[in-house]
Amino acid sequence: MLSLEDVLARPPARELPGPVQVWAAEDAPDLSVYYVRSAARQVGASQPAAAAMRIVLLRGNAEVRVGSVVKKAAAGTYAVVPAGEIWSLRRFGGEPLVFSLLASPGAAPGPDLLVGAP
Repeated sequence: MLSLEDVLARPPARELPGPVQVWAAEDAPDLSVYYVRSAARQVGASQPAAAAMRIVLLRGNAEVRVGSVVKKAAAGTYAVVPAGEIWSLRRFGGEPLVFSLLASPGAAPGPDLLVGAP
């Protein structure tokens, strides 16, 4: 098993504006796991999730929005994104956000799960 530091030391699989970097840790038929590092002010989905997802905030402080629910969050926060909901994380402070994104089958292809905003 790789540590978070081992994953983040590798080149990202995808980079988005912001900057937002994405690593694919697992892409299996039953579950996909991505690690994301975001220096963007906000990062999230551009359209509702097709299937359930889980977000675990590993570093940083953020405002987490899932549908109409908004809460402040710190490292260790876990959020459930039901199918059909839009989600976002808005960063507070200077530290980039690092989070894992666990996507159930059918959520979306990895690159389509995120959009960043500077």
